[in-house]
Amino acid sequence: MKNTFLLLLLALACACEATPETAKSTAETAAATVPANGFEWINDSWTRPPKFLLPLFGYRFVISGDFNGDGQQEQLTEHFMSGLTNRETNKYFDGLADYEELVRLTVQQEPVSVVLSDNSKIPPLEIGSGGQLLGLSYLKNEET
Repeated sequence: MKNTFLLLLLALACACEATPETAKSTAETAAATVPANGFEWINDSWTRPPKFLLPLFGYRFVISGDFNGDGQQEQLTEHFMSGLTNRETNKYFDGLADYEELVRLTVQQEPVSVVLSDNSKIPPLEIGSGGQLLGLSYLKNEET
């Protein structure tokens, strides 16, 4: 039993050991894929995010309640739009973990955050526009 354990341990150690050539090529591949600081591939001259950064639209808050006091329920929906296209845009990018780069790419889109009602008598509520804006973080109806 003791010999079987030692043979199994020896076989496992030999199977897991990488050759110097394999270890070197793996390290070179990793170094070529991920720059030293992790974000050297971000280019300040981009006018829009590159295709390898997939847009994530993120959650849009929706709440219901009687917001104008007429006894009818209204629904308020958050919208996060690009001021360049006047269309709904993403809040995040899949593959981008650096917050500073997220903010920089978002600022380029000239974001507009607004809450709209399904009742045309309730005017839009502009949360903010331009600058370092990533939409709402929290929305709750405190109706009693």
